[in-house]
Amino acid sequence: SYSFCTLLVGTHIVNMKLFLSAVVIALCYGLSSAQAANNCPGAGGTAGVNCTGGADACCGIYTMFPQCVTNSSFACCVHYLAATQCNVTKGETCCGGGGPGASSYATCCPGDKPLCCSNSDFMSHSCCAKDATCCWDYNTEMTWCCDKGTTCGTGGQCNMA
Repeated sequence: SYSFCTLLVGTHIVNMKLFLSAVVIALCYGLSSAQAANNCPGAGGTAGVNCTGGADACCGIYTMFPQCVTNSSFACCVHYLAATQCNVTKGETCCGGGGPGASSYATCCPGDKPLCCSNSDFMSHSCCAKDATCCWDYNTEMTWCCDKGTTCGTGGQCNMA
């Protein structure tokens, strides 16, 4: 039998974008609303970091790498239990692989290859041009990009359309 709070923690880990569940989780762990707004706890009950000040924002609540975003040029990037920051002024986009547990990682795709080609079941990812096709090979757990006008083949190969 699971408690209400245990069920919410499980839901939050499955979908890290549920902000409401993050607030409810914080309340389940006995944090005041002021602490919940400024504290950035880590995964598994670790302390994490304390984000204070008007421009600070918590990035990666309940992840392995919670951090504070203090520069408006950066945006939080979360993939399962991992977090990092992407430079949006350079056109970076959020990407990641692995998971759903400690094997997960978060990374940023560069502005010239903003399409994240990632299958959450795999440890690999590729950053592709925005008009490329994202390809997966379930036998090798590989991801790759095929240029516009080609289709996905096997083992990292692209076929002419």
